[in-house]
Amino acid sequence: MKMSTNFIKIQPLKSLSIIFCIVMALFSQPVFAQNITVKGRITDAAGNPVLNVSVIIKGSNTGVSSVANGEFEISAPANATLVITSVGFVPQEISVNGRRSISVVLVSSETNMGEVVVVGYGTQRKKDVTGAVVSVNEKALREVPVANLQQALIGRAAGLEIQGVGNRPGAGAQIRIRGTRSITGSNEPLFVVDGIPYDGNLNDINPDDVSNVDILKDASATAIYGSRGANGVILITTKKGRGGETRISYSGYYGFGKVFNKYPVFNSAEYQAMRNLSTWSQGYMAEEQKGMTLGRNTDWQDLMYENALRTDHNLTVSGGKDGNTFSLGGGYYKETTVMPGEDYTRYSVRAAIDTRIGRRMKIGLTTQNMVSVEVGSQFVSGAAMFRTVVLSPLMPAYDSTGNIYAIPNGNVDDNNGDGRYSPLFLKSKKTWVDRVRRLRTFNTLYGEYEFIKGLRYRVNVGLNYAQQHGGQFRDSDNYPFEPSFFRPGLGNIARVDNGETWGYTIENLVYYDKTLFKDHKINFTGLYSIQETQSFSNFVQKDSITENFVQFYNMGSSSKKRVTVIYGQT
Repeated sequence: MKMSTNFIKIQPLKSLSIIFCIVMALFSQPVFAQNITVKGRITDAAGNPVLNVSVIIKGSNTGVSSVANGEFEISAPANATLVITSVGFVPQEISVNGRRSISVVLVSSETNMGEVVVVGYGTQRKKDVTGAVVSVNEKALREVPVANLQQALIGRAAGLEIQGVGNRPGAGAQIRIRGTRSITGSNEPLFVVDGIPYDGNLNDINPDDVSNVDILKDASATAIYGSRGANGVILITTKKGRGGETRISYSGYYGFGKVFNKYPVFNSAEYQAMRNLSTWSQGYMAEEQKGMTLGRNTDWQDLMYENALRTDHNLTVSGGKDGNTFSLGGGYYKETTVMPGEDYTRYSVRAAIDTRIGRRMKIGLTTQNMVSVEVGSQFVSGAAMFRTVVLSPLMPAYDSTGNIYAIPNGNVDDNNGDGRYSPLFLKSKKTWVDRVRRLRTFNTLYGEYEFIKGLRYRVNVGLNYAQQHGGQFRDSDNYPFEPSFFRPGLGNIARVDNGETWGYTIENLVYYDKTLFKDHKINFTGLYSIQETQSFSNFVQKDSITENFVQFYNMGSSSKKRVTVIYGQT
């Protein structure tokens, strides 16, 4: 009996233990479930990989982007749903269902009417836009290596007229959206960078930092930006960070250029025939007559032209997780021309940080900083070309000792003029300084809070500062020891130009978006904005600086009276 009783007491305890284990097994699975790593590859209908496709876990802010070969990797729950979106393709939702490998084929949107474009202080689907809007994406902007954003847009936006304004390194371009509308007023469009009006030089923006450009072409732009948008609006969106693992990307190129066609000028025989038929009565210079005897035929263009170079290097680090993204980048660009004395160099540093605070608030900061140095743009540009093509082919470029033949003109009148010296001095003698250094920083800060679904408030703050310093110096003439190409027969001269611009923009916006009956939408945008800009510039110019090596760095170091160099031909 005692043993039987003990057995009966032990049996219910064993049954309860079994039941407890079963219950724990049923309820512990969702509690202790872990994410799985899902790898996939995204292609289009033709089987080509698609990069920069957004892959987001539905119902969360966690997401990644596909890389160059279309592959992606994301950590997600086994029962998650992935939302696949990309511009120009129909969005898809893919159930993981415990799979660790997924293949996705994107279907192209036939009309692209679902594509989102930037319009003023918000975005809209293309099919909802009534005005004329043209978008140029990052891929199109980087098809051709260029110096600036203006050149990147040439031929890539319908209705956009872009003309170059010079051939010097780093030269910009003239942009017209609605033609020339004013004789005395400005015809430039309004530029808006990351939502903030931008009144700077587009050369200061590294094209590699731009992800998209939207152009508002018709008069409806004035309803958004007022009279400033009368000539059209160009909306520039810079690159932001993308969710996923930290990525390092590099892009760069190096190229060189040569003269394709030289200016058609007479050779020595043709030049001599022309002079013999002309009414010029002073005859030939003694050195020209010597050149006829020797059969000399100097090609001044060949002597002056050099190989031009253009190089661009950009390094970017980006990544993010759980709605927090960052992007850091730097760039270096340099360009020279075939004529000596001109070059352009640009250094740029950029950062973008976006973060989400809770479910309703997000903030972000973007800063773009640039330093550029332009050489030869103020008085050197174009000065050497005319001097090169008008010189006599019968004259020598160098004397018997190998030094530059200082005065290679074919007549007495030119020898007494301002352009008497050989342009080869621009290559071998640094008797001049022509430099413009420009610094610009453009910063945008935003904060956004969603009160209820569809109703949100946003504040945009823009801070802009630019400073430019131009220095010029032309050495005094010291013929025959050190001729001054730009100051023949004169003393030295120096000039300094300074300019500074700063401004701020504060915008308060209220958005309300509501979808009714699936196909009907209501959008409301309210805006209160203030913008202030201040600028000033000055310059000082003096001649007869005490010593040439001082250049323009100490304008007070100069004589009270102008010094004139007496020129005597030897």
